[in-house]
Amino acid sequence: MTCFVTSVVGALFGILFGGILLGYILDSLLAGSLEIGDAGTWLAAVSTFGAAIGTIGSLIMLNRQHKQNVIHQERVWKKQEESLDFARYRDHKAQFEQLLDTLEDKHKDFYVFGDRIKLYLSLFPCNSLCNDFLDYKYRLNQSDLTEAHPLNSAWKHIDKIDTILRDYHGGRVIKYGDGYRFKEQPNPTPIHQVELTILNTAGCLWLKCIRAPRTGDLIHDDEVFANVIDPMVMRSHSADIFESLSEFCGIESPRESMGIYTPMNLGFELFSYFSREDVPKYNNIIHGHYNIVAILFELDCLVSLLPSGHPFVLFFRMSLSPRGDKALLKGIDDKSRVKDYLNQVNRQLRDIIKGEEYSEDAQKQAQQIIICIKEHAQ
Repeated sequence: MTCFVTSVVGALFGILFGGILLGYILDSLLAGSLEIGDAGTWLAAVSTFGAAIGTIGSLIMLNRQHKQNVIHQERVWKKQEESLDFARYRDHKAQFEQLLDTLEDKHKDFYVFGDRIKLYLSLFPCNSLCNDFLDYKYRLNQSDLTEAHPLNSAWKHIDKIDTILRDYHGGRVIKYGDGYRFKEQPNPTPIHQVELTILNTAGCLWLKCIRAPRTGDLIHDDEVFANVIDPMVMRSHSADIFESLSEFCGIESPRESMGIYTPMNLGFELFSYFSREDVPKYNNIIHGHYNIVAILFELDCLVSLLPSGHPFVLFFRMSLSPRGDKALLKGIDDKSRVKDYLNQVNRQLRDIIKGEEYSEDAQKQAQQIIICIKEHAQ
């Protein structure tokens, strides 16, 4: 800009000096006189001066037009960049929505996402329309997982559940040499803490439980968190959703590949705890037809008094197995199926009562179960 002004001033000075003053002085010196009113001389001078002004004006207009073109081009480039950034953001949101649709379809009988917008912004806090597109992130790393980040919070609850399962009346299976062995874990965490950890895992991921209560379900304020027969049913679904969201965010799952050992009677221990009179009123258990869940709990106590290879022990374990079409678990909400199962149990319990090879405690337990079945037979 300074060079341009200097050039213009120099050109103006040169034209004025060379075209008017210098011509006037030379003509006076050589001719000896110059008529001030000489119209030709003044007309030439004025014309030269006008041409100079026109030239300067043209230069000024060209410079101004150049600046406007530069500003316009910068605006066009910025709009194009913003358009590309917005398209990337829009595609990322569309992929996120597609993932949530897939997860809801996969877990449709258990969870849906309560607020998708808040979930997205909590996973990607930089991707707010209040921020510049340059600050947006579509892949996260460990440094992005703050204390309040949902993946970090959910993982803490999932890990706590895994710790409870490892520690309570058991441990974990670990690799040892060429094989595996069971490692006991002392100082167990109270088993009832799985309730809040499972609920909090879902809460961190903005999950809303939609499971219709079924026989054996353990409920907290109308929200299922476990089942006596399948205690980790809700946890397995929320953990799977956690894995999928972590993968979408570009975060490697911190969970160990080794499976968690779960005690066989974990569900019945939960039933025992939440059946106590001092349990809050917002907790509830779906006992099912003929009070089947309570009877199954008593049967579990009975099999602990029998030899591990006893036919009734095998019968009872198979009835709770998810495998096999004849397993009670397949039709535990079917009243006729439950009634038929209790009739089979009743016959085998009478054989135990009559048998002399069984302990007195086992026979008393069998007698008590028969009485319980009769009380709820209607």
